[in-house]
Amino acid sequence: MTEYQPSGRLLTHSRKSDLNGRTDRRKQGAGVSGTAKVIYVVGVQKLVANLNDGFRLLYEYTLPLEDERALNAYGVNSSVNKLLIINREIFPGCISVILVNENLGF
Repeated sequence: MTEYQPSGRLLTHSRKSDLNGRTDRRKQGAGVSGTAKVIYVVGVQKLVANLNDGFRLLYEYTLPLEDERALNAYGVNSSVNKLLIINREIFPGCISVILVNENLGF
């Protein structure tokens, strides 16, 4: 089964390391549970040079925007609770990333 991530939020900020800034089990599940094929659609604004830049962008840029969105939509604050970092995939071809030259999510 293929899972498609249209929000682009699953890969939040890194060219070499993939971070999950805003997590919930619906978005993270297939990427960590051994699904045969996962396709992430990611806006190019989420690319940074390294993991430290990714964490900085996550906490200083993404979290404040997501917190404002969650507060307006649900009346609750947001937080970073779970992060997914993919160092490598032992089965080549299981994970595909499509980079889109526009802002997807934040």
